[in-house]
Amino acid sequence: MEPIFANACAYSRENLQEAMFALNRRKKILISLWFLFCIAGFIYYYIVLYDYLFIIMAFAMLALLLYKYVYQILNKAKVMAERCIVICHEVPVQTVRFFEDHVEPVSVMSKDELSLNYDQLIRVEKSRRLYVLYFKGKIMIILDKSKFENITLEEFEHFIKEKAVKAKVML
Repeated sequence: MEPIFANACAYSRENLQEAMFALNRRKKILISLWFLFCIAGFIYYYIVLYDYLFIIMAFAMLALLLYKYVYQILNKAKVMAERCIVICHEVPVQTVRFFEDHVEPVSVMSKDELSLNYDQLIRVEKSRRLYVLYFKGKIMIILDKSKFENITLEEFEHFIKEKAVKAKVML
């Protein structure tokens, strides 16, 4: 059976970072708002009570926020990219073939073919340069927007919205 279209994406450090930021975007916004509300409360109590403990707590909350949603994501992407380079001795490229009823990612690292049905798709995220498909079983597929074969970006978005009925499509 012939694929409808295909995509090849390098699993470089930059692509992994962008994909992870895209997957954590909504959660990051909600928790950031909560942290900023707490920081504003600490600053308010510092002004009212003039107690340095509250300003120290505000800075600690800000440092925790930056650590959790910037440093950890950047570090995780760096470790994943370095692991891929150690295994392959180069930046691995994954080719993803799209069929009418399933997706087949083919990894350069293992040469294994995996068949994933569209009903296993949980989330579809879009970033500046990538699409991120997140399947059941914590399987993440990164698609480069500039590397689609036989399809345009608009056609892909329509196709994935049509096929991924159970998924949260955030395009």
